[in-house]
Amino acid sequence: MLDAISLCCPNKSKNDELEVGSGFAYQGKNGRWIVTAAHIGLGAKPHEDWLKWADRMFVVLPEPNTFSVALFESGAPRFRHLPRIGDNQIKPDVIAVPITEAQWASLAPDYRLFTEADAGNAVTGHEVVGQGYPGNGSDSWPGPMQTFKATAEVHPARIRFDYDVEVGFSGGPLKSSQNRIVGVIDSADDLQRGYAWDFNFLLLAGNL
Repeated sequence: MLDAISLCCPNKSKNDELEVGSGFAYQGKNGRWIVTAAHIGLGAKPHEDWLKWADRMFVVLPEPNTFSVALFESGAPRFRHLPRIGDNQIKPDVIAVPITEAQWASLAPDYRLFTEADAGNAVTGHEVVGQGYPGNGSDSWPGPMQTFKATAEVHPARIRFDYDVEVGFSGGPLKSSQNRIVGVIDSADDLQRGYAWDFNFLLLAGNL
């Protein structure tokens, strides 16, 4: 059973060159979702100039099960953003994209389907485990799901960890050593430390 799902989107600003990343399936009170990093659909940090976003996200599964999900409908986003945090108006790099019952069923045999019961809290100094599909969109991507382990440093809204996140891990799940999901992997900072958005903010939003 795999926890992370491989995803890609055509980047409109780079002649539809593929931006690759990871995500995971989440069952909320209001539907079924693929949770991932927003910048996979942009090749940039999130903003609301919708014309620059990819139109679709591809969920890359063993053939013939790959499917795509529309990110927009009549010009408006179908996905939901994790809420802004505090008074600083930071827009977290996390979105949840709705999927159909049939698409959910295609994931069920091979991928873990997370629920609110799978959520936990990261603790500073404790181990966290990240999973995803690193790579650059070459013909060999995605390879097998990759796993890394690191030590957490918890901040308001973010979890930093001592691992230099590679391209392709973005959007994947960050878990505790008890296998509970604690964050959504984003990227690495200037000090080559990775960081993730605290998944509990997504749960508390109550809109999934």
